[in-house]
Amino acid sequence: MKLPDNWDGYNSPRLRDDVVTFALTVMKPLMRPQTPPPQVVPSSGGGMQLEWHEKDIDLEANFTAPYQCELWVEDHRTGSCVSKMLTNEFSDFKQAIVLLTTR
Repeated sequence: MKLPDNWDGYNSPRLRDDVVTFALTVMKPLMRPQTPPPQVVPSSGGGMQLEWHEKDIDLEANFTAPYQCELWVEDHRTGSCVSKMLTNEFSDFKQAIVLLTTR
């Protein structure tokens, strides 16, 4: 949240407050105390990406605006892969977080 404009040297804007607030709103009911914390990566458009790469799971959620989240999940044990845009229904994200938490 404290990144300035041009934080990456390529004229990228700072993180948008509304994107961060929305991501936190989505994440709060999904996370459990035993859920591994994500890596938080700013994106060049003012959004943020949350990433987990552990327990044979690659999970990335790229929040670009409120109600715009690109989800990508790959389970290396089963070979399943999900890639979709989420707007207001986050059950696939919840399933991925549950799998990551319980594995």
